[in-house]
Amino acid sequence: MYLLSLSFALLLVAWTTGLNTTTNDASIIEIPILLGRGDFRESPPERPRHFHMRYQDPNLYVIPSASKVFTKFPGLDLAVHHAAPMVYNIRFQGSCALMQTSNWALTRILINNKVLISNRLLPNNDQRHVVAPDLGKNIDESDTRGGSMHASGSTTSVAAVCSKSDLVLLPAGTHFIGVGGRTTGGPFHVWGGELLVEATEYDPRVHIGLSYPTIY
Repeated sequence: MYLLSLSFALLLVAWTTGLNTTTNDASIIEIPILLGRGDFRESPPERPRHFHMRYQDPNLYVIPSASKVFTKFPGLDLAVHHAAPMVYNIRFQGSCALMQTSNWALTRILINNKVLISNRLLPNNDQRHVVAPDLGKNIDESDTRGGSMHASGSTTSVAAVCSKSDLVLLPAGTHFIGVGGRTTGGPFHVWGGELLVEATEYDPRVHIGLSYPTIY
């Protein structure tokens, strides 16, 4: 009975400490490893999940002109540290509008100041397509992988939902997560961006089909 009560208490702590909605907190969040790694004969226990929300500040952010480099959206930064690998489900959503016709913009998840594309962490510069040529014949082609493009077509100043999500396995250590955007023309307007980061402790006994991202 004592062991059952202790297990319930640990799971309750995992839930109550795992929810974090602090806005614009630059401090590093320590994610605890609460469950042991004993030999479970039947099935491993459910790993605790940790949720963190960030909100864009200011509410309207404008990228004024074209660039091949992703500019971070303000307020959507999260710094975490953990002693075991974690599976991250990262989701961004906001409202976007382009102010020129025949233009398009992109949003991408940034990890440790690198651009996450197809489980690769690429340098945030104008040569990232060179180091991973299999992702596309040019930088625009590689950056559009995974549904990150927002296009104006023949209409301007019309806001629409823009979103980006990624699933990634990160090793133990300190990591910096954010969201960035760029445009082929300009200006690119983003309103009310929100970032949701869900982190789950990785269990090597469970096959999830993920590998650590390749870093360039």
